[in-house]
Amino acid sequence: MGAWLRKFGTTAAAVFLGGSLTVAFAFAGTQLFLDGLDPQRVGEETRSAAVQLGIPSGLREMGVLSTISGIVILFFVLVATVALIGVARRRQGFREAALGVFSAFAIVMIPLGISGQVANPPGENSMTAILVGVISAMVVVLLAVPATSLTFDQAEVDRRRKKANAP
Repeated sequence: MGAWLRKFGTTAAAVFLGGSLTVAFAFAGTQLFLDGLDPQRVGEETRSAAVQLGIPSGLREMGVLSTISGIVILFFVLVATVALIGVARRRQGFREAALGVFSAFAIVMIPLGISGQVANPPGENSMTAILVGVISAMVVVLLAVPATSLTFDQAEVDRRRKKANAP
């Protein structure tokens, strides 16, 4: 078990952390999509926040906005899931895709969280956004360390060797 963790630990940790984020985003995206289907579910707090951003607060507009937001989030969940499955199978192209997806999450979420934290009053979910950004950055670091790169390179060599020996 110890040898396996030394060999695959960074990959396993990246898949675990990335998968945890993906599940959380899947839940949030599904909730937004369902809110779009039934705009009555959208809370008053969300409506007032939307009005402050210049979005009309009518039920129809909130439903459309919620549906589009849910679809966008669920699309990113799908991309992240496919990338993480490829990472778990130690495929180099999927590792690079995961680096891009989770880098984008970190680049977007950390500044959003910080801006929410310095607002007056601070945003209620700003610390969650910062945490999501930091976890996304951790996934990127885990996928970028040399140990992970060597593991992926060795997996590719093993696949080529197996393919060359196949009848």
